[in-house]
Amino acid sequence: MEKQMHKLNITLSFLEDMIIDKKNQIRDEPKEPMWKEELIQLERMTGLVEMERESYEQGETNVYV
Repeated sequence: MEKQMHKLNITLSFLEDMIIDKKNQIRDEPKEPMWKEELIQLERMTGLVEMERESYEQGETNVYV
């Protein structure tokens, strides 16, 4: 159980780092629409992983990491 939570936390940390990098990329290249779409996808993925972590914390065991 603890291993799954550790994996979820690592995944969230990785995604958060990617979001920071993508925001910097958007700042450096504001006219490139592809970066904004990638940021949206990263934020969606972060939301999904956060939901999985919350489910896991509440005792649900159907976490897919």
